[in-house]
Amino acid sequence: MKFRLILVWLLCLPGAVPAVEPPPEPAAADAATAPPPLREPPQRMDTRRGKVLATQIQQQDKETEIHWLGTEPDTFLALFRADHSGEPFANLLILHDNRQHPDWPGLVNSLRTRLAAHGWNTLAISLPDYIEQPKLPPREQPANEPAPEGAAATPTTPEPAAETAATEDPADKPSVEYPAAEVPDVVDARAREAITFLQQKADLPLAIVAVGLSATIAAKKAQSMLVADIAGLVIIDPVEPASLEFNINLDTMDLRIPVLDIAPGFSPRSDPQLRRNSATRSRHPLYQQRILPGTGPEFAGMVPAVVRTLRGWGERHFRQTQ
Repeated sequence: MKFRLILVWLLCLPGAVPAVEPPPEPAAADAATAPPPLREPPQRMDTRRGKVLATQIQQQDKETEIHWLGTEPDTFLALFRADHSGEPFANLLILHDNRQHPDWPGLVNSLRTRLAAHGWNTLAISLPDYIEQPKLPPREQPANEPAPEGAAATPTTPEPAAETAATEDPADKPSVEYPAAEVPDVVDARAREAITFLQQKADLPLAIVAVGLSATIAAKKAQSMLVADIAGLVIIDPVEPASLEFNINLDTMDLRIPVLDIAPGFSPRSDPQLRRNSATRSRHPLYQQRILPGTGPEFAGMVPAVVRTLRGWGERHFRQTQ
């Protein structure tokens, strides 16, 4: 009995019972099960190109102002160059061809940089890609072969692999690119945003120069813009995709503003003669066409001639009217 009392007395003494240690930290293996960091949302091709281009220009071209116009997630790159001749007389909005960018080597780069030395404030903006989706033919099921005589006919069922392939068709996956049918409206919205930007920079007559597919879209969309906002349009080798129900030959003639039509003499992507005939029939008083012989759609070796042609056209219509 005394032994039991002594044992109870010892247990009551401080420090007699070892302290309970806290549970160990989670193993390092548990850290591996943590959720991965969130990925950035996918971006359209013109946005990704614009970010790379903006970085390059910041490093190499100190005369160009880099701006991002619009609102998220539809912001777009804009490259502004102020006139450095000391006598600005016009603003110029430059729309590049499909799947290019606002500083595309050759024609686009030369227009935005060289004209800024001759009285123009230039602004080249990024445009979305126009991607025509091919129409796939319907899947045809192979005809069942007749069963041999005496053999029991067995119903055919689709293979599981075929069902899986059908559900994983890449054409069914969502895309971050604009659908082809929406691209003209996006180009229109971006052009209006850019026009407002240029008007805030300088209250001068504004002309649009557009290349390839952008020329076709600009000729159509300019009909709904105010003439006070657009003083002239330059179309360079316009192209009409089959899925776009625009008619460059007629749409251009509905614009009662100065129109300059520049086409290569070799392999133009649309027929300049049809546009000239349409201008004659509609008696367009301000339509002018210039075909540059000996050059193709890229205007290789003739880019300075394109710049000179646009300069002379602008001098006649804008500088002399001020």
